[in-house]
Amino acid sequence: MKIKYFFVSIFLAGCFGSLSYSNLEDYTSVPLRRKIVYAEEFYALFRENMHRGTENLNANIYWLQYALKSPFLPPVQALAKIETPKQWDKYKKLFYFQVNYLIMETYLRLGERYEKNNIYFFNYEFAKEIKEGLQIAKIYYQRANHYWKETLNLSKICWDLKDMELLSLDGQTDKWEDRVYRITAGNIEMNYSKEIDKRLKEIDYKINMIDKGEYKK
Repeated sequence: MKIKYFFVSIFLAGCFGSLSYSNLEDYTSVPLRRKIVYAEEFYALFRENMHRGTENLNANIYWLQYALKSPFLPPVQALAKIETPKQWDKYKKLFYFQVNYLIMETYLRLGERYEKNNIYFFNYEFAKEIKEGLQIAKIYYQRANHYWKETLNLSKICWDLKDMELLSLDGQTDKWEDRVYRITAGNIEMNYSKEIDKRLKEIDYKINMIDKGEYKK
């Protein structure tokens, strides 16, 4: 009996000893996820970050642009309850509206990261770098303007479909329709035409100011 207990104790010690030197990964298995191909899947990769770093913003645009050119999930997997071809058509138009809006807004955030708000006399040591930053910001604002025009066009199309009921499954499409309404109603917070135009004019003014050797007093 003593010999039996001796071998049992050695066996258990070996088991627990191996566990103590093992990693959790040795006992878990995560299946590989299939390749992302659908518009809603790319849209789901968009992240509204508290700290909007350049890399995060660029990643958001990257995924959203894929969402624009990718096929949709089957209607039964949509973000709204789809029962008719007309609802399906409205859903897709709303989706494109939302994605264009988010790309526009993200380009504005990128431009802000390169635009210097005030240029003082002591900044002229870095005049070249400031001007280059302003030129990059201008490119981003111009891209934002392109996507804003697409957003405006789609908002009008979606507004014409307002009487067609579309039941949102998680509140997403309700938010999109609310945004369509606010843009169409001329909500001051959604007047991006004016905002983008203002930013582009300010960029040109600042670049001209640097070229002339002027500064903020």
